Amino acid sequence: MRFVFFIILFGLYQNVQACLNEHRALLNGGVTISDGDSDIPSAKYDLKDKSALNEHILLLEKLYRKNKDLKYYSDLGVLMVYDGQYEKAKAIFQV
Repeated sequence: MRFVFFIILFGLYQNVQACLNEHRALLNGGVTISDGDSDIPSAKYDLKDKSALNEHILLLEKLYRKNKDLKYYSDLGVLMVYDGQYEKAKAIFQV
């Protein structure tokens, strides 16, 4: 009986991982992070000096307002998460 219990318990256990933008590519063809030869992703943007990230966010906001294309809106949400704007990003993904 213990053997069956452990088999069932083992079968129910799943290692679950989640990430943003699994393929690490934006819908517009850009790349948000680049792994190179490493299995550990590294950020494309310097998260201490977020000027390049903020410029890209402003660009995506402008492109979305102009074109109303969802690929820009989705990409904007991902970059907002990297910038720490979690509530704004959450609102984008819940639309």
